[in-house]
This record gives sequence, structure tokens and C-alpha cells, in this order.
Amino acid sequence: MSSEAPVTAVPRPLFRLRPYARETEYERGLRMQIKKWRRQGGKTTSLGVRSLRRMAARRDHRITFVSASLLVGGEIVETNAKLFRDLLRNHAQGMPITTNVRDGTDDDFAEIFEKGRLKVKLWHDRTSFSRLQVIAPNPATARGWTGDVFFDEFAWVPDFQDMWDAVEPIFSSDPDFTCLLATTPPKDDSHFSHELMLPSQETLEALEEVKAEGHWYRSEAGIMVHHVDAWDAEAAGAKLYHYESGEVLTPDQHRALAVDKESWDRNYAMILATSGMAALSRVSLALAQNHPEARRCTTINDKAELPANWTDHLTPDAPWALGFDIATTDKEKSNPSVLSAAQMVNGHFVPRLIWRWKTSDPEVAKNRIKLVIKSGSAVMKRGPRMMSVDASNERYFAAILKAALRLLVKIILIIANEVIRHHGQNMSYKQYQGNELVNVYDEGKASLPPDKWVFDDMRLVKRDNGSFSNATDAEGNHGDVFDSLKQCHFALTNKGVPTRPRPFSPPEGSRRSEARRRTAA
Repeated sequence: MSSEAPVTAVPRPLFRLRPYARETEYERGLRMQIKKWRRQGGKTTSLGVRSLRRMAARRDHRITFVSASLLVGGEIVETNAKLFRDLLRNHAQGMPITTNVRDGTDDDFAEIFEKGRLKVKLWHDRTSFSRLQVIAPNPATARGWTGDVFFDEFAWVPDFQDMWDAVEPIFSSDPDFTCLLATTPPKDDSHFSHELMLPSQETLEALEEVKAEGHWYRSEAGIMVHHVDAWDAEAAGAKLYHYESGEVLTPDQHRALAVDKESWDRNYAMILATSGMAALSRVSLALAQNHPEARRCTTINDKAELPANWTDHLTPDAPWALGFDIATTDKEKSNPSVLSAAQMVNGHFVPRLIWRWKTSDPEVAKNRIKLVIKSGSAVMKRGPRMMSVDASNERYFAAILKAALRLLVKIILIIANEVIRHHGQNMSYKQYQGNELVNVYDEGKASLPPDKWVFDDMRLVKRDNGSFSNATDAEGNHGDVFDSLKQCHFALTNKGVPTRPRPFSPPEGSRRSEARRRTAA
């Protein structure tokens, strides 16, 4: 008889994880982490494996698996459907897995997943089980969840900040609960996910090193992020292939073939957008808020009174002007009015007052503007150069305001969509004024008070097909600070209102002029 011990077959693992995926499977004491991995890097599979491990290790445990695929398409739906189908065809530690799916076919899984009804139970005994439910990202229902929260492609949920507001208290309520988020970077850096993942400058330099296990860093928001770009993934065995031939490509070769380089940088290089759709980048606004003049501005949010010392910030020899964005309502989620006063100091645009309020009483608005003009004029020994008012939606009140204040200040009423001619081009006032303000901030020629609400409001303004549009936040704020400051900048810098374009008039004697004469006759 042979004395050799019988060979025992090594069981094949259900999932073969790459080095960077194994790196995140070590608990490391992190109750919360973000997987910022390249496209098709295995984010969804990694979350599924972690959920199975959590269910197997904890009796009567609950996991809510939130997928943005229910909003943005079927790609992640198919990935999740395959993952859970494979899980059902195997067993974890001898414990059966059951689901509410009827027969487990591909179509059946995808259909029930899309409806947000997919439930998976891992039984510990006849009466005890842990469960996972896959649902759509809905802030209205999120407050009823409990247990772990796993969030797939969270940067593609439009109202993720509301989701975060609902989800964060869940895992904060129990030290055993965890929160795992996975995504590629969003297109728009105004998306809340951008704030959660933003690295420091020192971290950006460290990410240049290629590591098969990926990189850990703590974001500016204080959250641990695991970063895996195309170069890290390549070192871990995740290949990229030629679109036609199927030939293996390096990340640099793959990028060279990409038509949309910005999309490649986001999906494979994991580069966070610097401006996205927002008209003003975070970098430009941060520079403005760190300018020496930034703190020499009085900011008043909503119903506070005007401080008597707001004029202490005024520079005596510099011209000053006012900008006003009108809204005559005081409803909770309606747009506010914003009055701003600013100066040009050595060619630098410097806001001195930003006052935001909601009121349905025109007299309140009128009296506040009078107060600012009179108190500023008393210190400056002269009135403001001009006051520019956005009268687009409040033309009647704007006309009344102009008449009431005519002895105190020259007022120009601006209709945003009115077409003007500037440097030989036809454009709307919205385009002209918006670009003028954006340019001074992008060029570092403007300051901005360091208040967060001012920063957030400025970021609500988006680029929109050559013009601008304003998003609205939960409180009804609508980029009103931006609109007020662009009026203020216009009042300070314009040398006369740009002319309206004249209709084309053909020269006398031409065929066109002769046809016009006959038509008129």
C-alpha cells in the first residue's frame, strides 16, 4: 500500500478576484469606503461578494443594495442579474440561498431587478436568515431602511445628496452597520459625489504610481477611497482591447483611439472633472474665496437686518455699483431675491455686500435697496455708479422700482433673452453678462466671500448650449447670487448699453430693395 496521503481537490472559488478587489475585501476596520474604480473593473461583483460574506457571517442581518442602474440603463442590471443568478446556483458555507425569482432565467432576473423587487435570503437555519434587497435609489423611501447599505454607481444618481441625507443616519445608528459605495466619476463636478471623492494635491501625485492592489487615500471629505485606474487595473490583469481587431492595448494606446478623450479620462483614468456642466469651476471659486479681499464682504442670508458697519469694507476711491435679481415671493421653496454691491479695486471685481431674502412685499425690497444706497453713499460721498436689475420675470415691479429710486441711482432694466450686438455678434443679455462674470472669475480677477451658501449658489449655474441655465436646490435657490453679481459687474464695467441688432436693409438699387418697394406699393 502506498503511504502517500490521498490528494484532496482544492475547491474552486466561486469568484476569482483581482488583486485590487482582494485588497478591499480585508475589513480594515472601515465601516465606510468608496470604490472609485475604472469602468468594467468589477465594482458590482465586488459589492455582491461582500454582501454574501456579510450575510453568511451575521444572523438576521439586512443589506440594502441600491443600484443607479434602475435610473440610467440596463448595463448594470445585467451584471447584477448574472451575479445573483450565479450565487443561487452555489451554496455559501452549506447554507442555502433563496430568492423571490420564479425560475431563475436571465430574463426573469433582469425583469424583477428592473422593478426593484429582487430579494435574496441566505438561511442560517429553518427560522433564521439574512436578507439582501436590491432597490432603486429613492430618497422618499430611504429613511425606512436599516442594516448595511451598498450603493452601486452612486455618482449617476441625480439627487444623490438627498439620498445621502437619508442614508447616512442609517449606518451611524449601529457600529455593526457598514456603507460601501462604488462608482466611476460623474460628468459634472457639481454632483455631490465629487465632494466625497475629492483628493488632496499630495494624493494626486501619489496616484501616479502604478499598483495592482490600487491606492487608498482619505478624501477632502474625510472618507477612505480606494482608487483603481486603467494602469492599476492593467497591472492586476484587467486588459483593454482594440475596438476592431481585439488586440490587447495599453491604457495609453486605448486612450489614443478614443474619440471622446474627456469621457476616457473619466471612465478609465478616474480623473474628477474640474468644471463639468457648472459654469464656474471649484478651482476658480476657491481661488476667489481665498483672495485677500474675500473676507471684506458682508453676507446676509434671508431675513437678517443690514449691519450698520457693512460700509467699513468699502474702498473710498473705488467706484461702486449695485446689482439686483428680483423675486417677489416668500414661499418656502420659491426663488429668493439677491441684492449685491461691489467695487472695482485696481481692476479686481470685489463684492462688498450680498443680501439674499424672500418676501412677497415689494415695499420691503424697495426699502432695503434704499437703505443700502443711502448708507453706502454717506460713506463714499457719492452714489453708486449704476444699478442693473434683472427684470425678465418681474417687469412690472422693476418699472415701479426704477421710478421710485430715480433720484437715488440710475437704474438699467435688463431682459435676459433680449438680443444685443456685441463685438459684431448677436447674443442675448444672458450670454453676454454671464460670460463676462465667468471670465473675471476664471482669470482670477474677482473675489468672493467664503460662505458655503454663496459657493453653492454660484455652482447652480450651468453651461447650456452656449448660454446659461440655473439649477434649483431643495430650498428654491436658483443661482440668484450669480445673477445678482453679473448685474453688479455689468453696472460697474459697461460703457453704455450694448446696441440692439438692426434689421438688414439692402442698398438702394438692389433687386432686394426694388422688391421691397413694389411690395410696399
